[in-house]
Amino acid sequence: MKIVYTVIMFLIAILMIDHFMNKGNTDITAEMPKATYPLVYVMEGDTRINCLHGYDQEMDCSQQNDTISPLQKDDRKISLQIDLYADSISALAYEVRSADGQRLVEDTEISSFTESEDTTYVDLVLKDLLEEKTEYSFCLKLTDTESRTIYYYTRIVLADAAYHVSDMTAFALDFHSRSFDKERAQELTKYLESNADGDNTTYSKVTIHSSFAQITWGDLSVKEETEPEVYVRRINPYVANVELRYALSVDMTDGCRYYNVTEYYYIRYTAERMYLLDYERDMDSYFEPEAASYTNNKLSLGISDGNLELAESEDGNVFAFVKENRLFSINLTDSKTALLFGFYDQDNVDSRTLYQNGGIRIASVDETGNVRFLVYGYMNRGNHEGSVGVGCYYYNSMLNTIEEEVYIPYTGSSQRLMQDISQLAYVNNKNQLFLILDHVIYQIDLVEKSYTALQENLMQGSYRVSESNRMIAWLTGDADSSQELILLNLNTGRQTKIEAGSGRCIRPLGFMNEDLIYGLAYRTDITKDNMGNTLFLMYDVKIQNESGDILKDYNKNGIYVLEAEINGNQIDLHRVSADGNGGYTAVADDQIMNDLPETTQKNTVEVVATKDYEKIAQLAMKSSLKSDKMKYLTPKQVMYEGERSIHLPQTEEKQECYYVYDGYRLSAIVQQAREAVAKADALSGKVLDENGNCIWEKSNRSNVNQIMKITADMVSEERSSVAVCLDTILSFEGVSRNSMQLLQAGKSLFDILQENLPDDKILDLTGCSMESVLYYVGKDIPVMALLNDGNAVLIVGYNELNTVIFNPMSGTISKMGMNDSRDYFEANGNCFITYSK
Repeated sequence: MKIVYTVIMFLIAILMIDHFMNKGNTDITAEMPKATYPLVYVMEGDTRINCLHGYDQEMDCSQQNDTISPLQKDDRKISLQIDLYADSISALAYEVRSADGQRLVEDTEISSFTESEDTTYVDLVLKDLLEEKTEYSFCLKLTDTESRTIYYYTRIVLADAAYHVSDMTAFALDFHSRSFDKERAQELTKYLESNADGDNTTYSKVTIHSSFAQITWGDLSVKEETEPEVYVRRINPYVANVELRYALSVDMTDGCRYYNVTEYYYIRYTAERMYLLDYERDMDSYFEPEAASYTNNKLSLGISDGNLELAESEDGNVFAFVKENRLFSINLTDSKTALLFGFYDQDNVDSRTLYQNGGIRIASVDETGNVRFLVYGYMNRGNHEGSVGVGCYYYNSMLNTIEEEVYIPYTGSSQRLMQDISQLAYVNNKNQLFLILDHVIYQIDLVEKSYTALQENLMQGSYRVSESNRMIAWLTGDADSSQELILLNLNTGRQTKIEAGSGRCIRPLGFMNEDLIYGLAYRTDITKDNMGNTLFLMYDVKIQNESGDILKDYNKNGIYVLEAEINGNQIDLHRVSADGNGGYTAVADDQIMNDLPETTQKNTVEVVATKDYEKIAQLAMKSSLKSDKMKYLTPKQVMYEGERSIHLPQTEEKQECYYVYDGYRLSAIVQQAREAVAKADALSGKVLDENGNCIWEKSNRSNVNQIMKITADMVSEERSSVAVCLDTILSFEGVSRNSMQLLQAGKSLFDILQENLPDDKILDLTGCSMESVLYYVGKDIPVMALLNDGNAVLIVGYNELNTVIFNPMSGTISKMGMNDSRDYFEANGNCFITYSK
């Protein structure tokens, strides 16, 4: 009887599993909910610009820097078009704040708007409270008939006729249109700079240096599938960064393939003509499994740069990859292809679902086909529609379901979140997720839905993460004085404490594979320069594995390492030696070489040349697939009860850092002003501080300016030239101090300026170009330059041909030719210090 009962229970279990498997889990799963939020466009004349996507909560407006919208100075009007997508509006209001979000300028309810089918038109006239050429945060608050309040953000600026935004957006759209017509495109040749810097072997990236044929799509049979969406990313008088996004199709021998295309324009307006300062076009294919081309073990991905997120199981029989923000898995053994995650598909294709402001990170793939992954950034649709955050998901290949394990909402910008995720995002085999968010290392338990902060207040240089994300090292104290370093294997949880030893300090420098590189310095060798910057002079650099074995010990008598850069299998050591006078002299770099491990990956991405389409990307798979036997799966989401969100603490106090934008998007987050300005200068971009205030911007200064309030003064026995320059700056700002006494008391230049100009941000711009620091002079802020002989001068003016320099040694204010000035400051190390208001 017992055997019969066991058999019956077994058969019931089989029937239940069969029911769930074959019925698609209809009673416990569901499809991802469709997008429901309206879209808001800003009208620039008759052109829709700056498509704004809604948020489900109020965001930190100081971080919402994606777009900027001009208001005409004469009427302060902003016109909006709202695409409702079958939604409807019960109330509208808007809010204007200072760029840092601290000051409320206006908070107004909108009583009048025009509705026409699925579109609403709103004309707003803002109050006369805005300063010209000053950026503000604008938030539209839309309440729909379901009582949802949705928030839309853009920057606004009160623009005069010099901005010419309509002319520059029209230029970008005309350039775009002409590129599809070779006859009309002849007009574009005067804007191109075709030369050897252009890569004419691929359509995946086309630039201003590409050939005319490349710009005009060569022999490709292309067709625009959507109208380009226009985004104004940055505007200044006569200069703008304009971005166009659209989809197109290309007829190929293996069928029609669809592509996402983004064009970037850097434009200068003059009364005579437009100048195209820079241009770039990126093209990448959408992957549609059922239309994919398989040849033996090659899977064509079409025109693409080949930079894919790709992970595989240990045996290589299952792999997952991300293509145009959609996650796919392929099971070579079972001939299965699954679209694991994506906001758009054949049934959900519009400007809301196609919007890309986030990413997907593959955490693991196992031999049975299960995949764990992270989705981060802006959530286009689904249960978290309108939210910014990080979700961890698990694909069960047996049940063909996706289950959300945890979701972490975030009130900052998607771009800043993406920068943090790029530093660390790792899930170990104990169901623990590790992230760096807002300068904190978090360990998150995916089962218990709990978190632990492993280390807070991370500073630049105080931590390092291995390329695999499996190993992390951080200091337990200040970056310049810590005597202890923690090395943690995130997979095993093994933690190693590395101590510097008595009278010594330690600093992590990076990883070579999974081996830690760190440096040691005697406390007596850690000093500050006259700018107040720490010189961490390392007498020893070590490479140590997790077990504590020292693999390499680098030390040279009389030589100190200032910093290390890791490039592939090479560590470049930047070194100095003592000069005998209390200073240090740079010596030639040295290198440490290391053998890189051979790749064990069984499925790889290749970029190959073709006759008709130039370079394309393809997946070289471990084994061949038979497309006629392929099964195509689209998993459903597991429904669950209860809360799976974890709300991490968000401190009101922001850590001082700098956000570098390349003109279109966030490029880097750094903690030194000089590094930020140098990066932004190379990218023709801008720098914002932690509060969203603009610190520096390319091409945003007048052609001529001189600070006339600064008059000549001269050194004396009581005052050095450095003291005279400091006194002059402070006096210019209405502060009277004896800087010489402060210098003699051991105060650095940085400290003196910061203590006496507490409301300003003091900027050490050592190493930046002279042209870049003229940005501040153009804003009536003097720039101090330190010279090799210990003296100092002030840059107080410039025109197209000269700089104007106050020299305390001679007591004169005089002009110096622009080229001579550049050579003069470069010869003196480009040591600049200034401030931002």
